[in-house]
Amino acid sequence: EGARFFFASARSGGPRRRTHCLSPSPPPPHPPDIPGFHARRLAKHGAVYRSHALGAPLTCVADAGQVRRLLLGEAGAAPITATDWTPAVRALLGPESLLMKSGASHAASRRILAQAFTGAAVDAYQPLVREATERAVAGWAAETAARGALPGLAAGKDLAFEIAARALIAGSMDQGTMDAFREDFDLFTLGFFGIPVALPGTAFRRALAARERVLARIDALIDAEAAAIAAAEAAAPAA
Repeated sequence: EGARFFFASARSGGPRRRTHCLSPSPPPPHPPDIPGFHARRLAKHGAVYRSHALGAPLTCVADAGQVRRLLLGEAGAAPITATDWTPAVRALLGPESLLMKSGASHAASRRILAQAFTGAAVDAYQPLVREATERAVAGWAAETAARGALPGLAAGKDLAFEIAARALIAGSMDQGTMDAFREDFDLFTLGFFGIPVALPGTAFRRALAARERVLARIDALIDAEAAAIAAAEAAAPAA
């Protein structure tokens, strides 16, 4: 069920928030000394200070207690932080998505998702991760032998996606279903960067359609897993 928090339906409206984005700027002639930048200001101003980076205001927090206060800042009667997303992201994820929630609602949903990342759950993923990795490495070796070059970043992203999908979405998926799942997920995320107008041929329109296909696949996998569990329980002898 955890995957549905990310792909929550956007049928109901949510509060509108304004986002601010930095304009692209030319790269500096030399790599910036970010650790030194922070260390000098930390020594001068203390654990909490204001500065500027790439022309934008920046607040740096290096105190554990203050970081915790910021991370939990949307909770309580007097919130000190607010999540900011583009209109396209809000429309595609929907108000019931974990990323769109805040305060007590966000905390409750996060507790549900946390069950997928306990020590026992992560240990249970090890065979899955090993199998997917060994299969991917064998495929990379064959491709390298045929083409004379190692697969690039896309191959690593495909492996990471497959592991996450198989771990967080219950049920087995054949390779065809996995490939279709990955393709629709890519279409979905590309819609984040467009204007949220569902005109034919736009990235946003394709993202909406891809989201519905992803949700349908998740629902089908959950239903199949539930049916398999129910059948196993019915076939088990009574204690």
